[in-house]
Amino acid sequence: MIQTLSRLFRLNLSNILESGIWLTAYQTIVTISLFISSVAFANLLTPDSYGQYKYIMTIASIMSSLAPLGLATGVTKYTSEKFDGSFPLAVKKNLLLSGLFVLGNILVSTYYLYNENQIIGWSILGIGLIYPFIHSVNMYSAFLVGKKKIKEFSIYTGLSVFIVSMFMTISIVYIKNIIALVYINSFVTLLINYYLYKRTIKYIENENVPNQSEFTSYGLHQSGISLLSTISSQLDKVLVFQQIGSAPLALYSLATAIPDRIQSFFKSSTNIILPKFAEKSIREIKNNVIRQMFIFAIISLIGTIVYIISAPYIYKILFKQYSDTVLYSQVLALGIFTITSIIPLSALRVKNKNKELYIHTIITNVGQTFLNVLGIFYGIWGIVFAQILGGILSLVVSTILLFKTHD
Repeated sequence: MIQTLSRLFRLNLSNILESGIWLTAYQTIVTISLFISSVAFANLLTPDSYGQYKYIMTIASIMSSLAPLGLATGVTKYTSEKFDGSFPLAVKKNLLLSGLFVLGNILVSTYYLYNENQIIGWSILGIGLIYPFIHSVNMYSAFLVGKKKIKEFSIYTGLSVFIVSMFMTISIVYIKNIIALVYINSFVTLLINYYLYKRTIKYIENENVPNQSEFTSYGLHQSGISLLSTISSQLDKVLVFQQIGSAPLALYSLATAIPDRIQSFFKSSTNIILPKFAEKSIREIKNNVIRQMFIFAIISLIGTIVYIISAPYIYKILFKQYSDTVLYSQVLALGIFTITSIIPLSALRVKNKNKELYIHTIITNVGQTFLNVLGIFYGIWGIVFAQILGGILSLVVSTILLFKTHD
């Protein structure tokens, strides 16, 4: 049966099924863990405090775009090409090249402290000093993907999220101070990921190192490509916080929480796709990509329908004080299918098509930024529809660019 379907769809469904089971288990653990943590934060913090916490973590994500996180993509790419030495190389390079990230956080922190916002100021400063180490040791996950050790990747990263989420859930019961919660989150994340980094080192089978200038250039290109996308993907939350307030941000964050997790569930499939695309030519990828995208879209549509039906019950039971969130979340779920864009984007990324990736980044993120800025004038509803339209734009542009490129 599996062999018949493999021939029909021109895919190795046996390997995909095995990897898919582990990734499904991983995403299930991550989703449940983060969901429990969200329930605790939403119910044990006031909407204003929860909104502040979400804003701080949003700023942390934006500032992370200044870090050379694209080196992780380089680790996956070069490890799949038998350069295991790219893993320790990336750890060192990330620490050496994180100066801009640290400086950016210090400047943002200084701005908020100068304006007497102690909570945001001290939180951002701590993040700026701790995150470079988190980013570096977290390279273990990219290495495991490159080695096609999806089982180990799923167990390790799932364990990391589970421990951090449960630790934060317990902490919020006793601690309501936002600065303390941010610091606890950062230190626990660093400790667990350092432990997993040390365990992953044993999987290094050779000391082959790619050309360092080529590796660094590739990683920085990937970082540059993700810079605009990171900013535009978080701009909606910044605008809600700045223009409407912290309590509305709490509401909006809960509206996006589950649709975002569903998208992340599908996005994790890139951990299967990237190494496989690395072994194929652009022409071979093009021959199968529409079929793959169609299957992906159908599966995501099923997930969307299930969520839309169950959303009212979820929010009624677990988020009673955020009952107004349900309809926002259901509408946001309609855009889940646009995550299909990760397939053409994965092909362009692994084939080092930087020109096309930059074009995609500029068009989609400038477009998303424009939609967000326009949407905020219509409140949360404007931001909701801006996210859906931005996802459609990314899907269309990425598909066109893949079919216009050549080996």
